[in-house]
Amino acid sequence: MVWVIAIIAILGNLYLLGGYDVKGDLAVFMVGVALIADVYLIYRIFKAIFSRNKATATAVPAPAAPTTLGAPATHPVQDPHPSAVQHPAESKKTPTSQPVKDVSIKCPVCKTELPSNAAKCSCCGFNELHREFISAEDAATWFEETVVPHRLQWEQTKNQPAFHTADELYAQMAALQSKGISNHINEKVSDFNINDYRDGVEVIRYNGNSSHVVIPNVINGKPVLRLGNSLFENCKWLTEVTLPNQLISIGNKTFRSSTLTHIVFPNSLIDIGEEAFAHSAITEMVFPPSVKIIPKQVCYTCNKLKTVIIMGAVEIGEYAFGFSDAITRLALPETLHMIKKGAFASCHGISDIVLPASLQSIYGDFNCSLKGSIVVLNDNLEWLPASKPTAHGLLEKITIYCNPGSTSQKHALEWGMKMKYLSEYQRK
Repeated sequence: MVWVIAIIAILGNLYLLGGYDVKGDLAVFMVGVALIADVYLIYRIFKAIFSRNKATATAVPAPAAPTTLGAPATHPVQDPHPSAVQHPAESKKTPTSQPVKDVSIKCPVCKTELPSNAAKCSCCGFNELHREFISAEDAATWFEETVVPHRLQWEQTKNQPAFHTADELYAQMAALQSKGISNHINEKVSDFNINDYRDGVEVIRYNGNSSHVVIPNVINGKPVLRLGNSLFENCKWLTEVTLPNQLISIGNKTFRSSTLTHIVFPNSLIDIGEEAFAHSAITEMVFPPSVKIIPKQVCYTCNKLKTVIIMGAVEIGEYAFGFSDAITRLALPETLHMIKKGAFASCHGISDIVLPASLQSIYGDFNCSLKGSIVVLNDNLEWLPASKPTAHGLLEKITIYCNPGSTSQKHALEWGMKMKYLSEYQRK
């Protein structure tokens, strides 16, 4: 096409320069054709020149590749598509060969790093490592009701001291305590009314009707530390209660006159209120070492109570176990300092009572209706008041075992009671 127009332009220009006398429409046509052809040719010439200069300006020579000693020099290879010039910043995106790091997960309870395919934590035993949630609220509820209780239970059991004692009753205490180590996370929090304090929660009301009540370890993200006064008083459907593992206090009359038969105290328990279990159907009481005061009438008139094991108390309050005549097994700790008035009044089932060497004073009218013996290990035990203990006509059946020259020997002679030396005592 370009060459045809060029030929027409040349012929038209020669015709005009030749001076041919042409008039009319032919002359106008020839002049127009010549001008159009000239303009088009000029346009093509300038376009070719401009394109050449632009290509020269954009062409960037490739730098020579560095050479190493003994290696042949390399020469740049021309890009078959010079318009596709790679930007220097794009070179940073080139993937490099790095070792692939093993993906791991962290246990929400003990923070141990585990393989991504782990189904259970090897440290604390938590087995909900891959839980999926439908909402943030679902995740928060799961953390509060599952992770937190498991963490508290794990922290308690991992450092729990073992019980070491020669007394078979203390060994029984260890067995009973082991039954209480469990993780209760499925109890309905809505069944409990609480008082919310800065350090924890106090349960003040139970709205359910279960015969075995499991009190949650955590409510509203805080540990359950206290049970309120009269919480389960007069509950006639209650047989067993599982306590929170961080409980520190049980209020006055909490289980009074209930049908509760079994309970295990956590080692965190410090305080028990007066009449907490009075008139209840409890069958055994094992007080952990953390309970220092056995309160007044705590198990008063518990007619089904058979076993009492006290691990670390320093004082037994007035009528603490008074008129609980089914008690047959009693163990007092080496930490005990005082037994107050009527602590074991009318406890006809106790055949022997061993008063530890740590005991400093005891009320003479503790009214223990013994059919066996009183073993006194402290030679300086003070009987308060210094009057003859009453035993409802059974005084002649009681034998006091003590060392010669002790205060107990003196009182035994004054009261006309049977007395034998401590070396003669043989535990039944």
